[in-house]
Formats: sequence, structure tokens, C-alpha cells
Amino acid sequence: MRLTYKRWMAIAVGFLCAIVITAVLYNHNRLTAATTIHVGDTKDQVRAKLGKPAEIFPLGRQLFFGTAETETWAYGGPFEFDRCFSREFPWFYPIKFRLFGPSKNDIAIEFNSSNKVINVTLPHK
Repeated sequence: MRLTYKRWMAIAVGFLCAIVITAVLYNHNRLTAATTIHVGDTKDQVRAKLGKPAEIFPLGRQLFFGTAETETWAYGGPFEFDRCFSREFPWFYPIKFRLFGPSKNDIAIEFNSSNKVINVTLPHK
């Protein structure tokens, strides 16, 4: 059976939809689990509930205005669907870059020097 252009496009669209649905459900489950994290929890407890963070911003990292006093773990996907399409160039830009800290759509967990949670920031929807 030869695959025509329409069939290839239908397969590609179906695959893309499956990826988006999986990402949305995964982020929803992670957000639900993040509500169970409390101040004073350890890194091991956080990792057991949320898994491996997407990015770790270490204690003492260099910033433009000094050094960071907390270690921050960012949980979130590599894409931002709320700013996927834009009227400005580049018109399609769903990729998320975390340069100096978590994105506004990330779950951010801050730790003190004793490796205990001091702050949990959930994304605003």
C-alpha cells in the first residue's frame, strides 16, 4: 500500500495531536502533585513526588546584579502553548528558554542551603 500525501499529513497531524494531549495531561498531573509539596520538604521528597526537574538553577549562580541565594528547581515542558502563535516575528515560537530562572508557566521549587523547601511557586493560569 502506497502512502499518499494526504495520508502522510493525516499521520503527522495525528502524531502531533497525540504529543500535545500527552504533554497537557502530564503537566496537569505534575501540577496536582506539586500542591502536595510543603515548606520543609527535602529534595528527595520533592524528586519522589515530581520526578527530575527540567532545569536546576544552583545556589550561588551568577546573575547580573549578584549571586542567587537559593537553589531553584524548575518543572515544566519544553514548549509554551500559550505563546505558540504571535502577530510578531517569529510568528510560531513555542520553544521555552530558561536562562536566569524558571519561566512564568513553570512550577518553581526553591531550596535553602540545608536542602529544604522554602518556597513553592505554581504557574498562574
